[in-house]
Amino acid sequence: MGNFPFPGSSTINSPWSILFSLDISAAAFGIVTHPSSTLIEVLQDGVVVGSAAAATDADGADFFQIAGFIFDEIRITTTNTATNTQNDPGALLDNLQFSVAVPEPASLALLSLGLLGLIASRRK
Repeated sequence: MGNFPFPGSSTINSPWSILFSLDISAAAFGIVTHPSSTLIEVLQDGVVVGSAAAATDADGADFFQIAGFIFDEIRITTTNTATNTQNDPGALLDNLQFSVAVPEPASLALLSLGLLGLIASRRK
């Protein structure tokens, strides 16, 4: 990996978000930054439902996995901790993988119960 070759070329507005059009139940990705403190938050309808912070840098990809939440946004905030002022708070994200949330079993049970009721009412 190494240092980013062009100071200023990887500048990002922090925080930044990845938005999903469907509810997501799990995600994983690798992130490379200048020496930073990185906060990763998962949100559902704009409300934070989970978060984690970690030190990240350009020496190797830091991999994150998010599970156990239903969410539609991942928000990433990087805070430059480098003593070299030429290092911008940049970030590279790669290998984003995610899983769409599976409907709850209770919803399926209610749908099945409704269909049984409809069938029973048609027999009368």
